[in-house]
Amino acid sequence: MLEYTDFHRLVAHPERISAYRHMAEILRCAARAVATLLIDDPERLDAVQDPYARRLIHSLLTSHLFAPHLVEQLKATLEEKVPSPDGKPPNLLSGRSPGDIMRDVVTIVQALGFDELYLLVDGLNNLPETRNLDVAEALLRHLVNDSAFLDVPHLRVKLFLPDRWEPLVADCEGVRSGRIHLLRLQWDGESLLEMLRMRLQVAGVESLNRLAVEEIYPPELDKALAREAEGSPRRLIELGKALLCLRALGWEESGRDPSEARLRTEDWATMLEYGLRRAAGG
Repeated sequence: MLEYTDFHRLVAHPERISAYRHMAEILRCAARAVATLLIDDPERLDAVQDPYARRLIHSLLTSHLFAPHLVEQLKATLEEKVPSPDGKPPNLLSGRSPGDIMRDVVTIVQALGFDELYLLVDGLNNLPETRNLDVAEALLRHLVNDSAFLDVPHLRVKLFLPDRWEPLVADCEGVRSGRIHLLRLQWDGESLLEMLRMRLQVAGVESLNRLAVEEIYPPELDKALAREAEGSPRRLIELGKALLCLRALGWEESGRDPSEARLRTEDWATMLEYGLRRAAGG
């Protein structure tokens, strides 16, 4: 799965947003993801036999436009396993259509051993700029109206959007043509509570209360956090991280005093203030 979640470069100049600029950002994401994968498992390159796929990988990972710090870590691996190809390497961006660009990304992904590419587009509504629906519409329009992009074989695109944005996509080309299907996701308090407990169990913790002082308020932290999430899994995770980070900061400031390691009521209060500021766009 490839996560596309950084839109800061695009919203800085909303009048310039285009499908092409989306593709440039997706290529940045792809370069980081592929580089990280190959740093952990360089042997994947041994299975890449297709000459064009090898040239694509070399172009992607040697472009300092996309992943300069990761390229340096991969230099030795690339020189050994994917030497500089003969002739001019393929240009991943210039003069290419969005469909052609994504077909090349899918080629890279399949060459590295995956059947399909799942592109997760999330966080579009996390930016202050997208509170302006004109900016939000500009970001979405070039993702959901380009049939060449949506029709790329072995590419699956999922967008997570707030309910209030539904009118922005309800009449787009992707929905009208049947290429995009709209599903409404609803999360109640019990579902979010179960999600939180599953995440805590993975970390080896039964409940947030096991990390807190006995006299903390609210007394049932898990249920209180699920309520504060207001039906949003993303908000649940964001507030949970904020709560734990606040206590970690307090612990560090205390010189790592063991008595300062547990969650306190003031951490909860500060987390609520943080949540209110985020909701207000501050």
